[in-house]
Amino acid sequence: MASSTRATAGGTRVLIDWDVLIWLMRGNAKAVALIQQTPDWTISAVSYMVLVQGCRDKAEL
Repeated sequence: MASSTRATAGGTRVLIDWDVLIWLMRGNAKAVALIQQTPDWTISAVSYMVLVQGCRDKAEL
């Protein structure tokens, strides 16, 4: 699962990639654990668009 760490003015944030988010949405235990263990995480605009494009309807947003 892909993720990277970057520093910000307020501390360190973890950038979560779209593949981790998809596994999270599917209920993958490792992805759920990663998100739960990472208190300060973010996603990129590209990852956001990948998720939006993958939604079948507005209910999945």
